[in-house]
Amino acid sequence: NESQEIFDEISYDKGGSVLRTLNLYLGEKDFKNGLKNYIRKFKYGNAKAEDLWLAIQEKSKAPVIKIMTDFITKPGTPIVYLKEKNNKYYLEQKRFTLHEDKNTIWSLPLFLKVNNRSQKFLLNKRIVKLETENIESGFILNENFSGYYLGFLPQEIFFKNIKNYNEKELINLIFTYRLLTKRGDLNLNDFYNVIKETLKEKKTKEIKHLLSLIFDYFIFDFVYLDYKPAKELLYHISNKILEELGFEFKDNDLPIISSLRRVAFFSLNYFFDEEKIKKILDKEIKKIEFEKPEKINPELKPIVLIYGVNKDEKTLSKIVEFYEKTNLIEEKARILNALAKLKNESNLNYYFDYLLTDKVRFNQIVYFFRGLVNNKISHHLTMRWLDKNWEKLEKKGGGRGKSESILIYILKAVIPQFGCLLSEDELKSFLNKYKLKQRFKMTIPYLLELSSINRKFIEMNKK
Repeated sequence: NESQEIFDEISYDKGGSVLRTLNLYLGEKDFKNGLKNYIRKFKYGNAKAEDLWLAIQEKSKAPVIKIMTDFITKPGTPIVYLKEKNNKYYLEQKRFTLHEDKNTIWSLPLFLKVNNRSQKFLLNKRIVKLETENIESGFILNENFSGYYLGFLPQEIFFKNIKNYNEKELINLIFTYRLLTKRGDLNLNDFYNVIKETLKEKKTKEIKHLLSLIFDYFIFDFVYLDYKPAKELLYHISNKILEELGFEFKDNDLPIISSLRRVAFFSLNYFFDEEKIKKILDKEIKKIEFEKPEKINPELKPIVLIYGVNKDEKTLSKIVEFYEKTNLIEEKARILNALAKLKNESNLNYYFDYLLTDKVRFNQIVYFFRGLVNNKISHHLTMRWLDKNWEKLEKKGGGRGKSESILIYILKAVIPQFGCLLSEDELKSFLNKYKLKQRFKMTIPYLLELSSINRKFIEMNKK
């Protein structure tokens, strides 16, 4: 159980990101020579992580042990601020948390581009002064998002340099601005001004991965805050994507293009009931009515199913019938996701209970809970249902000790997104009732922190 909690997305994602930073800092040649040195030294033998860092250090002559020890032993993520004082510029590093910055110092590889000149250097102090006093012609704080650190620029500098940023650099900056907005350091309106300027300057194909990220921001702020600029931008960018990329899914589309097109279809249909989208989906719905759901365009199928379960009771019944007949896990996952987006409250309540029947396998229940996030009416139902049915859910999974991994996935899907809508006392009452804090000692504190941050963000910005 403890191993399931330790080896999560953070472990894998951070590990890969840090190694990429080291590779780019040292250069391909020195990094590969270090790996060859390590393999040669320890072939047919055992080794520790420190042996790898030493082997790379011997070939690169860089302080690899110090860099990697800092990344491994010091928790959290570095953030680097560009600051200006008396017409001089400084870089300051801190440890970012969603409550406040901490005074942690890493030996941190930085990747700058100042006045069109790329620079790599090791920041191993709290603050350093930049040699240049003029950054008007271009300043990039994390070139190509090469370094494992967040980068903050004052917004006036961001706006002056926006044309110079590529997509990776924009992802780093906008992700940082979003985190600071969630923490309360930045105003939500100012954050949306950054988004609007970015969308003005860049075409869809230039920022396709960034759009995938900011769609989540628009939907969260619209669904949880009823924030008007989020609703307007969600509508605008969904239409812009379909205008620039086209409505038709093509065999040679990149996965990210297909994904953006699907999100645009979903948003325009689910949130805005757009007629032009309904006409396209109605053509696909007929294949369900004629009991040929396998003929639905596979790229559109998740959206067609969501539209179908909300269209009328007859189509809903046909889709559930298909769920019960098919043996394909992918199809079952899509349908459970669609059922989670039911807009009729009594229907949604019914399918919450449907999860406990023998029609739904225990290891597939998580698809339903993940699908609830964008459904506004699910907000007051989800935690209430879990509180009432947790023991039944556990029993369905075979009892304590056999159901832990799926329960962790369910808690990860639910607590940050729905726990934040309860008071802290209400959420703790649920966790204490089923002794979840004692059972999942590493997972629950992390999820409670995310929930607390979302609660604070909602309270700050709810109108």
